[in-house]
Parts: sequence; structure tokens; C-alpha cells
Amino acid sequence: MKGKELLRVSVLGNLAVSRHGMRMQLPPSKKTRALLAYLAVTDRPHSRDRLCSMFWPVPDDPRAALRWSLTRLRPLIDEPDCRRIVADRESVGLDLDRATVDILSLRELARNGTDAIPTDVLRQATEASRSISSRVSTCRIAMSIRAGAPGNASKCAGFANGSLWRW
Repeated sequence: MKGKELLRVSVLGNLAVSRHGMRMQLPPSKKTRALLAYLAVTDRPHSRDRLCSMFWPVPDDPRAALRWSLTRLRPLIDEPDCRRIVADRESVGLDLDRATVDILSLRELARNGTDAIPTDVLRQATEASRSISSRVSTCRIAMSIRAGAPGNASKCAGFANGSLWRW
């Protein structure tokens, strides 16, 4: 399965992407990193209009900014025979079939009850959460965004400009 090796996205603690076991350099743009985290954590396609209003709520050209961010993410996420960024004229999402996202894996394990979660997995999650203890929890924001909780606009704005998360 050449070109289809597992991609790992970590959002617990500091945002990180690993491919072929090698840690990848993230784009310098906070909004581009926030877009990657949001697409990974929500695990579903989003309309371009929604993404533009969340991450680029300015009168410039938000669709151009979204396109620019996607061009920065493609070399990080996509591989020659494995396109993980799925985008068309209306929506953008990530194909996570050959990828793992730490928070999604942890959530899946927790569905069977916390007693079923291996101790080493809980230890890793705890260590990751220590690195974010001084700022808003990645899990809470991601879950509130996913659940459509009130106040998402201000949370998403803070998420995009890096005032809530320091990636």
C-alpha cells in the first residue's frame, strides 16, 4: 500500500502531525493550523461558507484565504496516492480512513467505558492535557464546536486567531 501509510494528527496538547512515523513541520499560519485541527476533530465535511465565516470573518476574500490554507495543508496531509483533503466547490473535509486523530481515538475507546481504556492511553492523554492546562481545553472547544453550542462564533474566532490555542 505504498503512499497510503498512516497519518497521525494529535490535538491533545500541542498540535502535531506525523506521517511515516516522522513528525511533520506545521504551516506557520495559526488559522491554517486551526483549520486542520477543526477538520480533523469534527471528522466531517463543512461548507466553504461556514469555514470562511469561522476562520476569516473579515471583508477581504475569505474564499481565497481558505484556498491558500488548503494549499499549505495538502503537502502535509495528502500523499501522491492518498488524497486526504476532500474539497469541491461547496465543501471541505478530511478523509480519515487511513489516519488517526488522538481525540477521536480516545472518544471511541471511552464509548465502552473508561474502565476499558488501557492505562498507557490514559497516561498519554493526561500528559498531553498537562501541556494545555493554562489555556482552554482542546477537548471542550472541539466538543462544543461539534455540538453547535451557543457562543461558537466567539470561540471559533479565538480558535482561529490563536488567542485560545497557542499552536
